[in-house]
Parts: sequence; structure tokens; C-alpha cells
Amino acid sequence: MTDVLLRGGLPWGLGAVADILVRDGLIHDVGQGLDAADDALVVDVAGELVLPGLVEAHCHLDKTLYGGPWVPHSADDTLAGRIGNDLGRRAELGVPSVERIGALLARMSAAGTTHVRTHTDIDPLVGLRGVEAVREAAARSPVEVRQVAFPQHGLLTNPGTAELLEEALKHGVEAVGGLDPAGIDRDPVRHLDVIFGLAERYGAHVDIHLHDGGSLGGWELELITERTRVLGLG
Repeated sequence: MTDVLLRGGLPWGLGAVADILVRDGLIHDVGQGLDAADDALVVDVAGELVLPGLVEAHCHLDKTLYGGPWVPHSADDTLAGRIGNDLGRRAELGVPSVERIGALLARMSAAGTTHVRTHTDIDPLVGLRGVEAVREAAARSPVEVRQVAFPQHGLLTNPGTAELLEEALKHGVEAVGGLDPAGIDRDPVRHLDVIFGLAERYGAHVDIHLHDGGSLGGWELELITERTRVLGLG
């Protein structure tokens, strides 16, 4: 692999002008007046801030409409309304789409994003199609993509979802998600027992969307903290 020498930039956190030598895809040296091989690619970045790759920690690649025709917002302002609208229009809008996922990843990459965590819908209607579409698009992209198997439309209230979450983890999805154990599933203890049980069984990360507020949300945070501590997932 050809060396890349970024000449005269302002590396993040250094506080001074310096060159950055990249070798085999990794930063090899940082300093002033660095030398590189004759065939090195030298890029003049004088006066430019040089940052580490950006991390998009929360998106839904499987549901993106990026690159397609304009679609006006049609959901109401409630969480349940948005979730229901999303489910009702999924087939009509051609979601998930490998082409649109790939287009969004390309746009992210062009803007400096190198890592993405995406929450992929898992339910009996879509099965693992979202997981497969994201994986196919990610294989063509320089962006590192990690998926969360996400029960957007309910876990306990949507029979068959728990089994599909497990199937996704068996097939290499890196994290298991949860959503409002009380507000959506009406049973925080059992919801979290399922999620953390899967995480323990498959060595997966946990990523829970928690919108429940007040003392109810506080209690759910205690339940999450307790399970995280017991399983050593901190």
C-alpha cells in the first residue's frame, strides 16, 4: 500500500502545525518535516484541521429514503404514531433498499464518517431483510458498520420478534436493542430479561432506546444498571 503524507495540517489535539504519515492504513508518524517514500501520495492540507474519523452512533440505515424521490412527512407527533406510520408505509416506500443504504453510506463517507452504528428493524413482517440489506451495502463501503437488532415495533407485544432477534445475533449482528420496556411492551422486567439474556448468550452489546420519563424511566434505568453490572457489560 502506498504511503500517504498529509503535509502541514493542524492535527486535532496537537496545537501545532505538523505532517501526518499514514502507512498501511494506520497513522505511522506525526511531526514536522516528515519524509516519505518516493511513491508516497503527498496531500497539502496546510491550514486545515485534521480530525479522526467521525462516528455516527445512532441511525437507521435500513429505513433511509436517501437518493429516492421526496416523501413528505406523514406521521403525527406521538412516538406510537411515528412507529405505526413507519410500519404501515414500509412496503410502499420500498424499505429496506440496498441502493439507498449504499447512497447514504457514500454520503457519510464523503463527509468524514468512518464508523456507523445502525438500528435495524427486526419484526415478523420484515424478518432479517433489513439486516441483509445493510450488510450487502456495507460490504461495498469503506465505512465500518455495526448493526443493532432492533425491536422497533415491540418485543413482547409482537410474537416472534424475540426469536428473530436471536436469529440475527446467530448470524453475526453485533448488538441487541430494546425500546421503552414499559411504554411499548408494558413489562419492563421481562423485556429487559429477554434483551440481557440474549446479550449474555451471544456476547452482544446492548443498545436500548428509552423515552419513558419521570419516576417510571428512572426505575427502568435502575433495572438496566442492575443487569449491566451483574453481567459485566459496563
